[in-house]
Amino acid sequence: MSVQLKSHMTHRGRTFDATWEGGAYIDVRFGGYGPPTEVINVYDYEKGEVEIPFEQSALRRTLKRWVFAQDIEAEDWAREHDQPVDDWYAAYIENARY
Repeated sequence: MSVQLKSHMTHRGRTFDATWEGGAYIDVRFGGYGPPTEVINVYDYEKGEVEIPFEQSALRRTLKRWVFAQDIEAEDWAREHDQPVDDWYAAYIENARY
């Protein structure tokens, strides 16, 4: 049986759940339901190793950084399309279901 770390975060009224078994990718789910729809790559291909330690605090920090990076993308999209940021998140979650 493999060890699995989990982290949960709420941001802008949206939930993000991360699951990691220590490999190259952290699985991420939006909205607290369904299968993972994204991955966070934590593998350094030049060094041939995972970039972060297999620890709860490292998973939490990585998820938080990733969520804030998504926020920047959402804000850029919102400015470009003159739409609310929440529309980006809603569309992202809807598209991830397919």
